[in-house]
Amino acid sequence: MANHYGETPARHIEQQRINVGNAAWVLLQVGSAPLNNRRHIRYQLKSNPGGAMALAYANGVNENNSSGVTETTWTAPTTGASGLTTIPGNSIYIEPVGDNVQVYGRLVKKKGETDNSITVIVTEYA
Repeated sequence: MANHYGETPARHIEQQRINVGNAAWVLLQVGSAPLNNRRHIRYQLKSNPGGAMALAYANGVNENNSSGVTETTWTAPTTGASGLTTIPGNSIYIEPVGDNVQVYGRLVKKKGETDNSITVIVTEYA
C-alpha cells in the first residue's frame, strides 16, 4: 500500500471489528480518537453484496479548552446517506485519510438486503 500512494510503510497499525447499522451514523475508527499520525484507513465489509456502506466525513476543528490546551473536536454527520460515497458489500476499500478527519459509516440496503447491520473491519495505518 505504501508504494501505491508514494509514501513510506506504516510504523503502527490498529484494527477493530465494528457493527454498522442503518439507523444512525457509526464512527469508523479503532479508538476514541483517530490514530495519531494516521495516513490511511482500510475498510473490509463482511456482508452480502446488498449490504453497502455510505461514508460521511467530519473535519476536525482545533480549539483551546478552559485550561488553554488546544484540542480537536469533530461534529458527527446528521445528513442522510443519499448522494454520498457508497462502498459495495463484501469489498475492501482503502483511502488516504489523516488524523484530522473522522469517518462515519451507515448501512445502505440494496438488492433485497434484509439485515439491519453489517460487520466492518477497520484498519488504521500510521
